[in-house]
Amino acid sequence: QWREYQGSLAKSGISETPENKDANLTVSVVSIEANSETGEGKVPYVLPPGIQRDQDISAAANQVRQNEQSIQLCVDDFEDGEAVAAFKNVNFDLVNYGRLKMFLHAQSPNATDDEVVAFVRLGTDFDDNYYEIELPLKITPYQSIDPAVIWPEQNEINLAFDQLYQLKSRRNRSLGINNVLLPYSEEFGKYTLTVRGRPDMSSLQTIMIGLRNPRGGGSAPKDICIWANEMRVTDFDQTSGWAANATLNTQLADFANITTSTQYTSVGFGGIEQNISERTRERSTGFDVSANISLGKFFKEESGIKIPMYLGYQTFTAVPFFDPTDPDIPLTAALQGIEDAEERENYRNIVIDQERRRSINFTNVRKERKNTEKLAW
Repeated sequence: QWREYQGSLAKSGISETPENKDANLTVSVVSIEANSETGEGKVPYVLPPGIQRDQDISAAANQVRQNEQSIQLCVDDFEDGEAVAAFKNVNFDLVNYGRLKMFLHAQSPNATDDEVVAFVRLGTDFDDNYYEIELPLKITPYQSIDPAVIWPEQNEINLAFDQLYQLKSRRNRSLGINNVLLPYSEEFGKYTLTVRGRPDMSSLQTIMIGLRNPRGGGSAPKDICIWANEMRVTDFDQTSGWAANATLNTQLADFANITTSTQYTSVGFGGIEQNISERTRERSTGFDVSANISLGKFFKEESGIKIPMYLGYQTFTAVPFFDPTDPDIPLTAALQGIEDAEERENYRNIVIDQERRRSINFTNVRKERKNTEKLAW
């Protein structure tokens, strides 16, 4: 499912320097059953800290454990300024999750700590709309058998999605909405975070894992392999939602019948059978009043005049939790990025869905014949 990316991965900017040549990337798999042996010039494959192998429940005796494996990216003659990656097409909605986690391992005969960086891109395409998380790699010495050394904590990705969303909000305020295709990067701890275009975590289309040899080192080409394992999201949003409906029916003798109803749904409301991505992402309020009135009651019964009238009034308001133009950014955060108060209020009125309906109908207006006696000759 993972394939080598053939496009350019050079650091984007106003001016770009082409990559020297195509790097020699090999995408493969390493597993605990095939690569756990030790030896000269080897790092045995072990489980990342805290990870356990699943049991094969289809086996007669549930003592058989499934094979645990990782994707492996190996590059030979990795020159200064080059970048390589493997990608996978997906269709995920991650906006209700809080953190991204992944283990990384690196080994090399001629690279040292922090000389090579790994990166993960999450976006709706490869080049123009993505978030990127980059961190320098610690190299594991050969013959190491300690899982904490093979999978060092410094190589682990454990990042809150809010950091990416805040980065995009700061980018929008700093560069303006007309310059979103310019890459915008900031340092955050050990990570270098980058946003370009309008990536959307509610409609994630691509995931990319790659290696970059930063330009400017001036060192000899490197041979390096990395393992990437257990990419996962955690801390899903557990905010509870609620909904209510109320109806009042009033009968005014035989003159009128009035029905009033109202409904409210909060953000996060959903049925038991719905998954987390199907929960409501807007706050909606509705009000409906209708009346059937017999205006013929204002006339004498002998007149036979019947004037049924229907009056109706409906209003509905839906306030989205996320900005419709940036579906992974809360609307409140997007509004805070608009400094002009009038412009901020105008934008809020645009994104809020408001409906009002008024109706008045006269149906089957008639005069009934009351005197049925015929003139006798």
